[in-house]
Amino acid sequence: MAETKLRRTISQLGYAPITSVDENGKPTYGSIVWLPHNEGGGREYTADPTGETANIWADGVEVYSAEDNQGYDLKLTTLNVCDDIDEEWYGKTVNLDGSVEEYADGREYPHMALIIMEDTTDGIGEVTIYYDAHITQRSSKSGKTSEGSGLDPEFPEHTFACRPRQDCKC
Repeated sequence: MAETKLRRTISQLGYAPITSVDENGKPTYGSIVWLPHNEGGGREYTADPTGETANIWADGVEVYSAEDNQGYDLKLTTLNVCDDIDEEWYGKTVNLDGSVEEYADGREYPHMALIIMEDTTDGIGEVTIYYDAHITQRSSKSGKTSEGSGLDPEFPEHTFACRPRQDCKC
């Protein structure tokens, strides 16, 4: 009997920017960037499948059913937002003085492979790679006065479209 495998926690969160795409749709990836746990580590995510289901009925019976798999729409919550995320995920400009500039120019967000590593109860772990992911909307901003201990971390939610790679549909 196989050992039960339950996901316990996100252990690493990283991304590899897509640096180019050839004429057949095959991407080239840059180096993997692992987010530092104390700045932008992963807290939770939800990946909802996207695509249409086609059902064909004949004589009152479903005779065919298939899904047009278009990947996932993913919500990812991280701790705070580090400069790397502002630049690499949102395409913002981080200046030498630490200020961040965001432009309303209608350009597409950068594409990347999004990598989520999770610890599992069997000790082996699980790695999920979304090979063509990009932000689909800016994350909300909030702030407030801290109370008590003075610790009031932000947990921004990032919205991604994770689509199949064009060259292999993975």
